[in-house]
Amino acid sequence: MSVSVPINISALPQRVNLNLYVGDDFFIELVVTDDDGNPFDLTGYLADAQVRLSATATDIQCTFDATIDQNIVALHLARGEAANLPGKGVWDCQVDGERLLTLIAGDVTAAARVTRVTRGTP
Repeated sequence: MSVSVPINISALPQRVNLNLYVGDDFFIELVVTDDDGNPFDLTGYLADAQVRLSATATDIQCTFDATIDQNIVALHLARGEAANLPGKGVWDCQVDGERLLTLIAGDVTAAARVTRVTRGTP
């Protein structure tokens, strides 16, 4: 006699929620490793990260600048983009190359800014 035990396999990205301030530059670096903790070679990959009102929303609220150096994905939400942050939304970061991988995903909460500088980018 054999007993069937449910098996759960998760291929979901790591959950990372962001609490940001509208209009402020934001930087984050993602260090990508394989299952054994070794650097994952991202040569030839491109990275993208976006904020939307919901995962199914068509309109992009903000786009991160994304660069890759070896196994590090550097994301920058520039102040001009951050000025468009919704009060609540969702975001994720994908790399696309030999494979398409969504590295992280989560909620975005943005606090309204108080000071509004009139010089440069809002």
